[in-house]
Amino acid sequence: MNETRKKIILQEIKYWKQTNLLPEQYCDYLLTLYSRGEEQITPPPKESSRSLAIPLWIFTSLFFLTLFVNYFTEINKGLQIAITAFFIIMFGSFIYRYIKSAWLLQLALVGLALLVLMESVHIVDLVFPNSTGALYMVLLVQCVIWFLVGRRLKLLYFSISGVIGAFIIVYFLARLFF
Repeated sequence: MNETRKKIILQEIKYWKQTNLLPEQYCDYLLTLYSRGEEQITPPPKESSRSLAIPLWIFTSLFFLTLFVNYFTEINKGLQIAITAFFIIMFGSFIYRYIKSAWLLQLALVGLALLVLMESVHIVDLVFPNSTGALYMVLLVQCVIWFLVGRRLKLLYFSISGVIGAFIIVYFLARLFF
């Protein structure tokens, strides 16, 4: 193979690796194959603890601010729901922003799941006051969603929490109706 053709192929493989068109292992293999072991494969840079500290602080403060607004203030329920919905949108944007960082993505997903849980309980309490059946049904749907998200993203703790939550809710639904 002539040298210019080899150079073009190596540049393409590096581009594929950079843009995640192929998995990193495949690109490393192809780089090694076409360069005959001459190409140095650099490991991906690790995230520094400082770069993780800021999003972690933001996640934690948003979550505790939501708890504070919902449980320790005398704000109107509609305003509490609006504030929590805003924080849910913030967590959703964090999921989009930190999709490449597995650790921060999982933290954002857990925060989002807990905020959606809290928001759904508030909405059910506002729309159907003193209706435990409606609350159980919404919580059951949420547990099914957690299970499906866990299966889709291969997050075992989401799948387990969805199954355990669903069993607990079905048990209490059975006690409610029988």
